[in-house]
Amino acid sequence: GSDQMVSAIKMMLGMGEEKWEWTPPVLPTQAHKGEGVSELYQAIARHRACLEAASLLRQRRQERRRREFMETVQEGLSTRVRELVETDAGLAALVQGVGQGELEPYSSALKILKDGRLLRTWLGSLPPTTGSK
Repeated sequence: GSDQMVSAIKMMLGMGEEKWEWTPPVLPTQAHKGEGVSELYQAIARHRACLEAASLLRQRRQERRRREFMETVQEGLSTRVRELVETDAGLAALVQGVGQGELEPYSSALKILKDGRLLRTWLGSLPPTTGSK
């Protein structure tokens, strides 16, 4: 039963070619019986200490915050571009041409990004700022 599962998981962990600074222990637990919970907690604490010692915890948090920032910006820009396509006849025609197969998607996208029209349209449609926070 569980011993076979522990062995199988350990074997799978050993199959990876990439070596990490931390090898996760495979700990059988039964939370409803309270078995292995203390050992699991101790392993989590050791893992955190390993991450902190190598400054990996800080690096991972920084990377996660950067990724969240970029995803939020990309999502906002994507929403704004869709809104512009709905209100800008030139962009709408370009999208329609791509959709109908008259224009190639990649080069059409590069064209509007390179000429700056999309950015100028977007910036021109933003409300004026009243100051910074």
